[in-house]
Amino acid sequence: MDAWTRQRSAVRVLVQHGFTAPLERSALVQVEFLGHHDLKRLLSRSRAVVCHGGPGTIFDCRREGLLPVVMPRSAGQGEHVDDHQVLFTRRLAQAQLIDRVQTQEQLHKALEGALDRPRTTLESADDAAVVASTQRLSALVDEALTQKRNNRERPHEEPLA
Repeated sequence: MDAWTRQRSAVRVLVQHGFTAPLERSALVQVEFLGHHDLKRLLSRSRAVVCHGGPGTIFDCRREGLLPVVMPRSAGQGEHVDDHQVLFTRRLAQAQLIDRVQTQEQLHKALEGALDRPRTTLESADDAAVVASTQRLSALVDEALTQKRNNRERPHEEPLA
């Protein structure tokens, strides 16, 4: 975000950095955390949103007519305990409900597109797709956790000679 805002100095950018240290670039408005009410108020006034792969944030963006630019958190990068966001956002991207990015170049391109994109209304088909995707993700995570638990509970059996 920092590199992109240097090229687009006229664009106001708010960064919620969470437990991560704030960016050093002072031109960005930075907050540690936003409450849900404040987030929804800001979404209603935003032209573009970049977020992680959480269903709640994505759905809030879609309700405001925004196609969110989503960079899922990855277990491989130490950002999450598993890759449920990667799986979930892959499915949403295939349904064209989000703009999923994984690199800085993709992020910059998606942001440019987001600034030029008009707001849309969330139609019932989109609503159903998000609900179906969320339910499918939940089932996949439950299935994976059950398999992992079952594998741990089974004693290791030596092969018969």
